[in-house]
Amino acid sequence: MDDALSRRSLIRSLALAAAPRVTGHGGRVEAASAEVKMHQARPALFVNGRAVYPMFYHLTDSPGGRWSWEELPRQSLENFARAGFELYYVDLWLAQMWRAEGPLDITLARRQVRGILDLKPSATVFLRVHVNAPEWWNKKHRDELTQYANGPLVENQYFGLHRLLAGDLERQPRASLASARWLSDASARLAEFCEKLARTPEGNAVAGMHLACGVFHEWHYWGFIDNDPDTGLAMTRHFRSWLGTLYDDDEDLRGGWKDALVTIPTAEVPGTERNEAHDGIFRDPARGARVRDYFECQHEAVADAILQFCAVAKKNWPRPLVTGAFYGYFFNLFGRAATGGHLKPQKLLGSAAVDYLSAPQAYGSYCREMGGSGQSRGLLESVRLAGKLWLDEMDQKPSLRYAVSDGVRAQDEKPEALADSIAILRRNLAQSYTRGMGLWFYDFGEHFTTGWWNHPALLDEIRKLKGLFEEYSKREFERPADVLLVNDTDVFYHLALSDTQDPLTDPIAVNLFSAALFHSGVVADQIYLADLEKVELARYRAVIFANTWLLTAAQRSFISEKVARANRHLIWCYAPGYTDGERLDVELIREATGIRMEKLDGTSAHELAVTATGWPEVRVRIREPFGPLFVPDDKAAEVLGTVDGRPGFVRKRSAESTGWFSSLPLVNERVLTHLLGECGAHIWDDAGDTVHCGGGILAVHTLTGGKRKLALRNGKSVTLTLAPRSTTLLDGESGSVLL
Repeated sequence: MDDALSRRSLIRSLALAAAPRVTGHGGRVEAASAEVKMHQARPALFVNGRAVYPMFYHLTDSPGGRWSWEELPRQSLENFARAGFELYYVDLWLAQMWRAEGPLDITLARRQVRGILDLKPSATVFLRVHVNAPEWWNKKHRDELTQYANGPLVENQYFGLHRLLAGDLERQPRASLASARWLSDASARLAEFCEKLARTPEGNAVAGMHLACGVFHEWHYWGFIDNDPDTGLAMTRHFRSWLGTLYDDDEDLRGGWKDALVTIPTAEVPGTERNEAHDGIFRDPARGARVRDYFECQHEAVADAILQFCAVAKKNWPRPLVTGAFYGYFFNLFGRAATGGHLKPQKLLGSAAVDYLSAPQAYGSYCREMGGSGQSRGLLESVRLAGKLWLDEMDQKPSLRYAVSDGVRAQDEKPEALADSIAILRRNLAQSYTRGMGLWFYDFGEHFTTGWWNHPALLDEIRKLKGLFEEYSKREFERPADVLLVNDTDVFYHLALSDTQDPLTDPIAVNLFSAALFHSGVVADQIYLADLEKVELARYRAVIFANTWLLTAAQRSFISEKVARANRHLIWCYAPGYTDGERLDVELIREATGIRMEKLDGTSAHELAVTATGWPEVRVRIREPFGPLFVPDDKAAEVLGTVDGRPGFVRKRSAESTGWFSSLPLVNERVLTHLLGECGAHIWDDAGDTVHCGGGILAVHTLTGGKRKLALRNGKSVTLTLAPRSTTLLDGESGSVLL
């Protein structure tokens, strides 16, 4: 057994396993079941037929903090139980139970669940089940491993206790995520696990499974940040099979790849040539079809694996079971979205096998530090459109000191550190709630163990927030957004593969722009371009196209005929529609925006200056050189700013709509506040604070503090003085302060 459990403790745990599970509803013994369905205009978690606010406590996967029966994790579990938590997550790895010979031994799984039930008999338990192949499997099936274009495998030897995900970002031996053998073997073991656990008393408490694999269990491709996966035999076989479904025959493939010698049975995964770009940050579709096809194949393989494991869990569990995975990451992908991001969200959002997606809340100082946005990593309104739940992983360490061995007295903590911790806690939790979603606390603790939130004041704050969100979630959900932010995934198939080669798209147009929008004072929804046809456009005064450098003819037509109507404002930046997937052409930008453009070749740093009278005097600098650059060349457009001495920020009005274009993303909250005010969007707070609003609650997070006049959507205004480095929660209708 893992961790060499003693015979005495094993006998005790099996004896405890005979105890019945009590739900807490009148002492009734009941096996848990769960589902996610739309309820009061939001995706809701139902446990045993009752809607519950989806806020969980989750132990870490790290040694010292992962087992529910051990001293440190038990203390944290007890504290959250006292705070009223009924929902819990724990980690399990198939590799901890999957031996080379014989059936699965699920003793460890039973004990992991039992540790929670000993403290909270009414608890509902969700399992994070890692479906990684065990080390012995990887040694036995060398042809099934991930290989790398940039170097051979490096087999590090570990000794003692270590995180099982250590080395995921290195070129360690890992089963290819396209391996049919791994998928089959792991699926069979997962089915066996479900069938066995469901028949136990501990299994009666289980209502959900989070299926995990890939880098840090987040379905990123192995080694993706600094390496180029996957050139192995398993992926090569899969790639050839996939090409056979995409192309009619060898001649069709030769035409698509512009390669007179290639055949489907001999096609190879691209090597380091995948890192080439042909036109500044862009890959020419006519010359880069092989690379584009490979990455699309890779992303489909990952999405299909998730779908299979979720379906296996549901099929082999005798009761309704909620299933989900880490997926849908869009922000903070280190410029490596094509190599290891999540570019097939529609496959998961459209499948009945998946009930929720999740991710750690966005990284980066502009998101996590005091005054930051506190935003999710995904496009949550697309998730809500699909009727799926999103669960943020709240894994941001409080600002307090911890010393597990010596202890820390609560009264010894610096008041400012405690205040900072509460402000961040409120901001992050309110962000999830106001977008109609939920979260779990993922507790790494000091040295990756546990105990981050065990300070009495933090536990009290968590208890109050949980109660507040539970009360407000009983109402019909309303999200008062009148700005829509549109982002795209498919464009990454046509771009350079790192932020060294492309310092614009991921770091600026995606990450910094989204964070700046949270400071503009508006409430904005965020969706994938693929979902634009699904939204209720009438509610939005402005639609912002953030990284839509790829627009098909059908998408351009829909935008022209449906979006650019009703006096709506369309805000474009950099290179909207420069490619349609078949070619690169500056004329396509004019077709998308209605504004004539000129392309400037060459690579350099660029600066955009807003110069219009009455506008904030703002300069946006991108110091890392890139190209090409696109500048407006349209006499009918009003020039509001310049880039490198040329027109760079313009407005062009038409009878049905107003178009705005900036050569660089406007990553400045002051100019965004003014711009969106010009569009007629509602400005809740014009001081640059972070604003989250939805579900009847308005949250204002501020770095500087000071006197504020907040404008509510119903016409009321609220004047109050905010403390520096604070988060204030108000009722969205009355403006009364809640916390």
